[in-house]
Amino acid sequence: MVALPTNRGASSSSPPRATAEPSTWSRRVGEFVAHGQLAVAFQPIVDLTTGDVFAYEALGRIGQVPLGLEEDCAGPSQLLDAAYAAGCLLALDRRWRRLAIEAIARNPTKPRCFLNIDPRAAEDPAFTPGFTYAAILDAGLTPTRFVLELTERHGANVDRMETALRHYLKQGFPVALDDVGAGAQSLERVLSLRPTYLKLDRSLVRGVSENASQRTLVTALVDVGAQLGSRVIAEGVEDEADVAALVEMGVSYAQGWFFGRPSSAPEPPDPAGLVALAGMRLRRGRKARRGNQRDLLRLVEDLATAASLEDALRTVTTATARLLGVERVSLRLLNATRDGLLVAARSGESVHLHADTHFLPGEGLVGAVVASGEPVRVGRALEDPRFVVKPGLASPFASFLGAPLRDGSGTFGVIASTSQTPDDFDEDDELRLRIVAGIVAPYLEARRLARLAQSDALTGVLNRHAIDVVIPDASPPRGGLAVVLVDVDHFKRVNDEHGHAEGDRILRQIARLLTCGVRTDDRVVRMGGEEFLLAFEGASLDDAASIADQLRIRIREEVLLAGKPITASFGVAERRRGELRDDLLARADLALYEAKRRGRDRVAIAPAPR
Repeated sequence: MVALPTNRGASSSSPPRATAEPSTWSRRVGEFVAHGQLAVAFQPIVDLTTGDVFAYEALGRIGQVPLGLEEDCAGPSQLLDAAYAAGCLLALDRRWRRLAIEAIARNPTKPRCFLNIDPRAAEDPAFTPGFTYAAILDAGLTPTRFVLELTERHGANVDRMETALRHYLKQGFPVALDDVGAGAQSLERVLSLRPTYLKLDRSLVRGVSENASQRTLVTALVDVGAQLGSRVIAEGVEDEADVAALVEMGVSYAQGWFFGRPSSAPEPPDPAGLVALAGMRLRRGRKARRGNQRDLLRLVEDLATAASLEDALRTVTTATARLLGVERVSLRLLNATRDGLLVAARSGESVHLHADTHFLPGEGLVGAVVASGEPVRVGRALEDPRFVVKPGLASPFASFLGAPLRDGSGTFGVIASTSQTPDDFDEDDELRLRIVAGIVAPYLEARRLARLAQSDALTGVLNRHAIDVVIPDASPPRGGLAVVLVDVDHFKRVNDEHGHAEGDRILRQIARLLTCGVRTDDRVVRMGGEEFLLAFEGASLDDAASIADQLRIRIREEVLLAGKPITASFGVAERRRGELRDDLLARADLALYEAKRRGRDRVAIAPAPR
């Protein structure tokens, strides 16, 4: 980027080597320099790792361009060329330089400032770097607040300018090499000068997201800079996709219209650009956290030794979260009739207030995975026509990634992740999730089929045949065990007055509420008819009673028949040391009877263990 030149233009002893007749602007530029019609503008340089303003670059301008001359002085390059041709580069530089230094001194934050050096200034025998140093000290500043850039755009006197730059380094100025990648000598200068900063030419930056060759060169320059201790700055950044690519490649700083246009004083960057950058940084941080082949191997080993379907499901969601570098992963399985997707396990917080929120095949993004049998990746969910807003959406998300779990008869489940960051998941994430789905599907399907033999066909919860697994008849598990018996109040009346179809609907709804209202490790069993059993491993009597009361309230508020609430009664008991299963259930049944006797729609607690 061409900006503020550093020192002298050509003197009478070293005439400018113009290749064409001086333009009208070249003939007039000296007049405007003499009359002080000059100004500077400042453009922010943003730290891509933090989103903070790292520095500003000072850009030379004419304060008021005369009518009819706009095309002749379209930018800083033209101004410098005109001043060089007119022999007033020295005066132009001194005025611009002092204006920039004075503006920085007036700013309360006194930010870091980049100043360009035009090698043609070295053609003047009177060229010295002392003017800059003195002007900075006069303004009450230190050289470390300024970075001097050497550009090779006009390379005839680069060697002499490099000698001057080494003198600047001794004075305490950081040094940047500008237009890296634009000239044949750039890499040689990088190695010999070892500058503090490398500024990538815009020809390497623009379109870097779509050009593999450019990405290769930028990555190589980032690596070279890391070895030399030089940080990389990308110039001419205008496109969000290019910024994202630069972030991924480890470029330290960026400058361009994406973050802000030049302004008369150092101003904050464009907020929209900073918001977009924050999302890119989050994506890069997530990718840095992603697991590797060892985590995949651990997943296979843990699945093979999982004690139950629930353990296997939790193993899958936990490992998937680690492999994707995310917090939220859900695993949904089709119910026994394959007409609904229910949450089987999750890692991280649910996006819905009610964990029992379910989807039909073809409904929403998870339903789209089932309907297509293929992965679905969406970067902006709210804009996708397949997105469905369910009641109780507590944590809206932007990005979605889901993959199908398949068996011999088709898709039987979906494993998915969401992110609040737009466009968070890429092709590599999708490939990782497809690999996970392919690996875990056979394990989960085998356990799912075994579980179906222990599942209640109507409600999908465990049936009475699973009681041996839920409550072993041996000594209680470490940490204790509490159980809750649940009975729907006046259920016979429901069947008699409204029919068995309505009764079945109510049982299914209550089973769903019970399943979503208990903890991940807890079990729900349909004991028969309208009676359910909840088993809380490692829970105290008070904990179980508290959960039971919350479930009681939800049933009364959410399960309705003909506009009237359906209620349920709860009996809670905690297993005593050495107590047999039947004795434990008998005490819970007595507590349930007590709840019924006292008027129903309440929780009763059996006496505490002795």
